Amino acid sequence: MEEIEVKWIHAMQVWWSWFWRTMVWVLPVSFIIGVIVGVMFNVLDLSMYDNIYLIQMFGGAIGIYFSIKVMKKVLNKTFKGYRIALIKVDSSTEIDA
Repeated sequence: MEEIEVKWIHAMQVWWSWFWRTMVWVLPVSFIIGVIVGVMFNVLDLSMYDNIYLIQMFGGAIGIYFSIKVMKKVLNKTFKGYRIALIKVDSSTEIDA
């Protein structure tokens, strides 16, 4: 297995692969759930403004769930002759972030 230097084009390909797939999931699911929650709040005569933080946290959780789900899928894809590999290294080595 040959390790290659990561270039901007590689980063953009991986990012775009992740981004568009995430948006395909997050936008429609958020819209549908938003409509359902809006109708429920209207029927139950509840104020959305009193619960806005809870609603926003739920929306954020939806985004996080689907972005991780898509990232798992992207990690298994092939990109024009290469793929992303997770390689176990010595446990004493720290991750440089």
